[in-house]
Amino acid sequence: WTTVETDLDVIGSGICFGEYHYKSYKNFCPYASESGPGAHVVVKDLSIPNYFYTDETTEAEWWHGPRLKLEGRVDWPLSRMEIFGNYSLPDTVTEDFPVVVAKDGYWTKPYYDCGGAYRWMITYLAPFLAQQSSHPKMYHYIGVTSVDIDLSSIDINQCDAVYPNNDTSTKEFGVDALTDQFRGSHRCNIDNTLCQFIPGHGFKRGSYACVCKPGWYFDNALKRDKIGIEADGSWGFNGSFLEQEYDKIYGNTMSTSKFYERFSCLPCAPGCDECADDSPCVFSPEYGLRGGALGLSVIIILLILAM
Repeated sequence: WTTVETDLDVIGSGICFGEYHYKSYKNFCPYASESGPGAHVVVKDLSIPNYFYTDETTEAEWWHGPRLKLEGRVDWPLSRMEIFGNYSLPDTVTEDFPVVVAKDGYWTKPYYDCGGAYRWMITYLAPFLAQQSSHPKMYHYIGVTSVDIDLSSIDINQCDAVYPNNDTSTKEFGVDALTDQFRGSHRCNIDNTLCQFIPGHGFKRGSYACVCKPGWYFDNALKRDKIGIEADGSWGFNGSFLEQEYDKIYGNTMSTSKFYERFSCLPCAPGCDECADDSPCVFSPEYGLRGGALGLSVIIILLILAM
């Protein structure tokens, strides 16, 4: 309840137990969620009435997904902890507990919740384990904790991902890694433009600008049109508009080649590394004019000498 109440991005959270792992209940799953966008928090048991999410016949991805991911795993790292005595355990004992880290969890695919949240969301599930009675040093899946995250405030970055030395193991885990699946899906012309991410647009396509590469420039006439957008001081093609126009390819109203030809930067004049238009940026001597002036000077000198 506290997580949902205090974290604006979290719209639901619960802890769900496997069969008879909480007292004598076959299933027990207290779950707190917003009753609607910006509304108060309500708490209920998802297993009521008679929703046995642990049954193999159910389609509860949030339960079976983490279970199948961990199925057969035995190499759990252990952490030694001291349990201080109380009325039921008078002596302090030391026990080993399995360590579950973030990558052991399970992310669902993005989905639109029609059951009350009425928004795009995603769920992260972290498992918890218990010792097997027959093998005290082995552990098995007995439950899961969940966090439902509102995707409306999560940006989709479609620009190309850059990893040091192409080492993709540096990818972050979590929502960033999930949205990483959209990387490289921009519609920029890679011959003369670069994708520039524009954050703050939320969970939708087109949060980028296609800015010109060095040696190319953006047509000033397009700055007054919805095609143009400014990103970090540079003008480029509006990603939202490009996404709309690219859909026309699937509607057979535009070819791929025409699309990229239309949304291309223009080349700078020869010798220009950067430019704002097609004006020359290096000195180009007018040999014809200079040669004519020199010839005229020679004729005048000869006439003077002949006098």
